[in-house]
Amino acid sequence: MEFCEDCGSMMKKIDGKWICSSCSPTKAETKSATRKAVVVTCPVCNKQQLYCGVDGELSPIKWKQGVDYHLDHHNLEGELKERYRQNALNEKQTMQVPQSLCDESDNRGWDNYGL
Repeated sequence: MEFCEDCGSMMKKIDGKWICSSCSPTKAETKSATRKAVVVTCPVCNKQQLYCGVDGELSPIKWKQGVDYHLDHHNLEGELKERYRQNALNEKQTMQVPQSLCDESDNRGWDNYGL
């Protein structure tokens, strides 16, 4: 669900655009839709993984599993893997990202998003 930044009313998605029917019911005034996301960056390859739709703080278990799964592709083991894992988790960021990027990240997974 998205809410209008101007009036706080719930917005509707029409033709891929978020519309506030309260502020402008007669014309389709679009608002940019963003979502809160946790962004984790791999310290080995600098690829990013977006965990979108964060309400408060997303469970660190999900981040840890995602980082572990990604680091397995780098064939890291033991202390080195743990050091990179901790680095990735400590450097995570919470930010607003476009809804379209969240949708795209579901298909791309770990990639370079340029955030």
